[in-house]
Amino acid sequence: MPISKPHSTLGADNKGSCTNLVLYLDKENQDIDILIGKRSTIEEFAQLQGRKQQFFNHNRMDVSCIEVIDTIDNNKKKLGKKD
Repeated sequence: MPISKPHSTLGADNKGSCTNLVLYLDKENQDIDILIGKRSTIEEFAQLQGRKQQFFNHNRMDVSCIEVIDTIDNNKKKLGKKD
């Protein structure tokens, strides 16, 4: 399968970790966790918990942020030193 490198007009070189992207995608869940801490009823808790969106893969629906970062960062098959 060929590797496609996206073009960036903002000067980003797409090198390094994907940590910032994963944390950005998980920000809404963090805000929901704060709201859950302020709720007192089971109904409010269940409603807010249902709004959370988890990362997933082909085996599981509840993949943690750390697993996502590790999986993406270690996916270096067929990449050269400068890619």
